[in-house]
Amino acid sequence: MPSARRARLAEASRIGRRIARSHISRLGDHIVPQRMLALYTLHTERFCWWAFGAPALPRRVDHVDVGDLLTEYIEMRWHEGDSKSYVAYLLAGVQHFMPRLRRHIPAA
Repeated sequence: MPSARRARLAEASRIGRRIARSHISRLGDHIVPQRMLALYTLHTERFCWWAFGAPALPRRVDHVDVGDLLTEYIEMRWHEGDSKSYVAYLLAGVQHFMPRLRRHIPAA
């Protein structure tokens, strides 16, 4: 059981964190840094323009179709000389913007 001193320190620390966090936005907004979000957006939009002729994934799309399209697109980009990081940003972006596709695009 914690001593009274440890309990006071823990409470003071919790209050300090609460005050510090009151000046920043929600936790959910800090999960993906803005720099990474910009990269996800860039690479996902490029894929969407190539695959669907629009800057975003369609609302209703079959995960098998997206997986096949991603595989084809990744192979094309690889043969054009793009790096593995391009692929990583693309896959992370697709999964970030379409969370229901997570674990449903194994071929990509």
